[in-house]
Amino acid sequence: RLRVLPEPALVEMRERVFAGRPGRASSEPAEAGGARVESQPARRTLLALAPRDLLLAGFIESRGLIIVGAAFGLLWELGLFESTAELVFGESLSSRSAIRQAGRALLGLGTPSIGRLAILVLAFAAFVLAIRVLSMGWSLIRLWGFRLHQTGDDLGTEFGLVTRVMATIPVRRIQTVTVRQGPLHRAFKAASIRVDSAGGDGGEGSGTKRESLAPIIRRADLPGVLAEVL
Repeated sequence: RLRVLPEPALVEMRERVFAGRPGRASSEPAEAGGARVESQPARRTLLALAPRDLLLAGFIESRGLIIVGAAFGLLWELGLFESTAELVFGESLSSRSAIRQAGRALLGLGTPSIGRLAILVLAFAAFVLAIRVLSMGWSLIRLWGFRLHQTGDDLGTEFGLVTRVMATIPVRRIQTVTVRQGPLHRAFKAASIRVDSAGGDGGEGSGTKRESLAPIIRRADLPGVLAEVL
């Protein structure tokens, strides 16, 4: 594991690691009529996700709660939670009083008015919608330009707008392929694909590593990609 590596050294390392793999070109140049010629490895794109696919993936997975939790933790650490609640709800509200009021309502010791119930329902709906919107934005940034490609006997994924991630998965090390279709996946005729590959990260415990082959894929494209992987 190398924390920092210059890009030219990364290119050289990739050439050395993948040299001699089936379907990949050798790093040594070939002689052809006195000229030095290097053949390039063939790369086939199996899946490319458009921005609307990434937004749909974020809507289905709903990871916006991570951002909300981070913001909540920041407000709590800075001591701004109570002042923010006062600004939003228009009255002084501490965490203990909020929990106490909710507990009294659940135990039947105090029934809130119809107006308060309506405000709570609308606030909950707005909260759920905000989480979905944040999740869509997070998915768009994290998975921007997602591509699944095949080079010889290796699968590769590339994605990320701010942090670019490139991962290589040898097909021969894949142990299981998992296709997940939740209720929202089925509603939008989509699915997601994950694989477990042998080897893991070299640490203690599990000897497998889970990778995402497709955070989202249209149901019509699923058989073709699975056929290539299997």
